[in-house]
Amino acid sequence: MAGMTEEGDWCDHTAGWWKAKHSKKCGKQILWIFFEDLKASPAKEIKRGAEFPGLKCDDATIGRVVAASSFEAMKKGTETAAKKDTSAESTTRFRKGGSGGWRKLFTDEQSARLDAKYRERILTLQPKLTFDFGE
Repeated sequence: MAGMTEEGDWCDHTAGWWKAKHSKKCGKQILWIFFEDLKASPAKEIKRGAEFPGLKCDDATIGRVVAASSFEAMKKGTETAAKKDTSAESTTRFRKGGSGGWRKLFTDEQSARLDAKYRERILTLQPKLTFDFGE
């Protein structure tokens, strides 16, 4: 909860990008894709990501990207790379390929603290989130 993670504090990271996305200065340069949307409709979200900078991709290309970027394909590729090069990305980032796994890892107290931090730091920004934080 103290924000001491590999990438820093999730709330700081998310709030910073959310504010930038909604700023006049650079908002149109940022595409926000939610993990849950990507899981639910990978082809749609990948196409949206390709179209954002003006790329045109046919359905076959989108299909290949969906297959190559699946959880299973990325986990296998990372495991293969790690066997060849010990400095390759850690496979510990790949758990189950879903969302909400933190609920099984957090105690009730930790979950309550995260909910409070989320309400204070993220919910006040009024994001249109498509996932459930227990609200």
